[in-house]
Amino acid sequence: MASPLSNIFGGSFPDLVPVGSRPARQTGPMRQGSVGPEVATLQKQLAAAGFNPGPIDGMFGGGVRLALENFQKANGLPATGVADPATLAKLKGAKPAAQKPPEMLTGKMSSTAAEVASAAKTDVSKFKFEKLTPTGEKLMKASHWWMDQQRQYEFFPRARMCANNVSKVFSLVGLGKYQEEGVRALTAELKTLGAQNTRMPNDKAGFIKALNDSFKGSIPAGTVISGNSVNSSAPGMQHVGFIGHTDKDGVVWIYHNNWLRPGADGQRSAHMVSAEFLRDGFPRQWMATPWIQVQKDAGGKVVDVKSMLPKLDDMDPLNKEFFVNLSVPAEIVAELGGPPVPEVKPAPKPEVKPAPKPEVKPAPKPVEVKPATPVEVKPAMPVEVKPATPVEVKPATEAKPLVELNPVPANPAPIVPSVTAPVVAVP
Repeated sequence: MASPLSNIFGGSFPDLVPVGSRPARQTGPMRQGSVGPEVATLQKQLAAAGFNPGPIDGMFGGGVRLALENFQKANGLPATGVADPATLAKLKGAKPAAQKPPEMLTGKMSSTAAEVASAAKTDVSKFKFEKLTPTGEKLMKASHWWMDQQRQYEFFPRARMCANNVSKVFSLVGLGKYQEEGVRALTAELKTLGAQNTRMPNDKAGFIKALNDSFKGSIPAGTVISGNSVNSSAPGMQHVGFIGHTDKDGVVWIYHNNWLRPGADGQRSAHMVSAEFLRDGFPRQWMATPWIQVQKDAGGKVVDVKSMLPKLDDMDPLNKEFFVNLSVPAEIVAELGGPPVPEVKPAPKPEVKPAPKPEVKPAPKPVEVKPATPVEVKPAMPVEVKPATPVEVKPATEAKPLVELNPVPANPAPIVPSVTAPVVAVP
């Protein structure tokens, strides 16, 4: 019967398992695919012994198997990845792992004396390296040691940490002067401190010519390789690592902090972040990756190159959107007969003169404040207020008009105009 989820989301889903029908308790030796409380106990025991199995979820996956194999190797048992009785007995009596030192929990790129000594013991004799110098050999040993140990250093298998990882490897061989968190900054520092720096053309003919002219057909192991965008200096458009070994087929491998690049079908391809790293929440992994295949003639001259992993776009020497820069550290240049390593004098410490002590004058003596003499205030003499004498006000006399006007008669006589008789002259 199809799951009800099929009706909601579409597609096919397995039947839901009722609560009361969980798998039966584990009876045989636990192995990958086992589930149950016994697996959870196994995970806790591995974690307590210092072998990280991933989350404590009662599911025996690839992370548990890898942790169990590492525990078996460390205790002289066959690395079967199966929790057989002998392994469980060893686990039961295992001493709790010591707490991780601070350098494993932070992004500190410097290395302790114990780390340097351990890295120096790494065996790389089964690999073939081009132009391997003493410094180059140390860097190759440290790089392979770091491949095995990086997972224990929680800060480094992360995004945008490629330069930090290269700096960590440098510190493992006593070259802590090369420590930068950015790709361009690290390349610039190498050049400033005497590295042979070559910007490689990104066309095949130019790249082959540069290999022959600048490196005589072989790039020294331990050379720092950086890929840079032609159009952008954004942090995500750069990458850096080391030139590593060359295999029997003429393929040059690089060592770097790689990331997951699924193919067109969405599946994981070879030479990508392992499932164990991803399961533990680490999206990056220091590893070896095939870079280019070099074909040479009988005289050792390069006649052809082939990019082995075009998906590694920023390191692809034939990608027109990027360019590859090769920096041979000054120590390797000197060991190959080049100029000696320039002496790096520490910057003189600026003389810090003590600030002059300010002159502290004693505070003036406080002014003596005498209490004010109290003033005697006599009470005011009362003033006798006599009532006012009332004023007699007489009524005003009726006023008479100043001009007496004759009244106008009711029927006034008409006014007859006077007529003047003309004057007649008498003869």
